[in-house]
Amino acid sequence: AGLAAGLMVLGRTLLDRCRGAGHVACQVEHRIVATAAGQARVEVVVQPGPLRRIGALSFPGARPGATAELRAATGLAVGQPLVHGEVDAALGRGLALLHAGGRLDAQVKSVLGVPAADGAVPLRFEIEEGRVYTLAGLHVTGHAAAQEQRILAEVLKLRVGRGSCHRIPRSPAARCRRRSG
Repeated sequence: AGLAAGLMVLGRTLLDRCRGAGHVACQVEHRIVATAAGQARVEVVVQPGPLRRIGALSFPGARPGATAELRAATGLAVGQPLVHGEVDAALGRGLALLHAGGRLDAQVKSVLGVPAADGAVPLRFEIEEGRVYTLAGLHVTGHAAAQEQRILAEVLKLRVGRGSCHRIPRSPAARCRRRSG
């Protein structure tokens, strides 16, 4: 059981490294071969398959001017290896950027195109930005009520992009205005 478990761990590790380098169709096989001396030899064969790279990166559905911000937020670049875990993480970063800009209903979907002969795969992040929500007021109750001004100050520090936030004079409420474009 120890050798079999060790081979499974080794196989999974090699497979993860291979796919992490952009070989999405990687296969790892192992076999145990008996030797003449009554011992066993382990053979591990890694078939990496074709290398896949990001061939194009687009953001259909994003408002004009948002593409550069989304490209920066995803951290992906044309030519880098296509790694599904990195694409998933990039999708989350793009969605977080939209949420931080007040687009709380935003949706982002990643779509892989057909690989070209050279292994380049077009990658699209389909964007549904949704409407911009604004903070109209803040009122803290309960145990934290005494900390309302401090909490308000922290919320107002969360300004993102072209939005502007300001405190209504002599009021514990806050108002943020963001451009929708």
